[in-house]
Amino acid sequence: RQDYRLARRYLEELPKQFPDSPYAAEVPLWLGRCLLKQGDLAMAKHEARRTIDKSTDSQLQVESYLLLGHCHAGTSWRGNAPTL
Repeated sequence: RQDYRLARRYLEELPKQFPDSPYAAEVPLWLGRCLLKQGDLAMAKHEARRTIDKSTDSQLQVESYLLLGHCHAGTSWRGNAPTL
């Protein structure tokens, strides 16, 4: 269905409802992906940087750098690295 507005709303509520969730560190990354899909590049960059700054999980950091790259290029996130 790709309702990114609804997804954003849920993602913004998750940390409030489940502050101790092991998935809490992923919320800014997924929020950034939704923002990118909605065309809000500045806020998507902010969420990617927030994940990079706060997460100690190297995989989340890598995915956040990929999101930043998509934001800087102005391209949409597809969930997969582009093929060459």
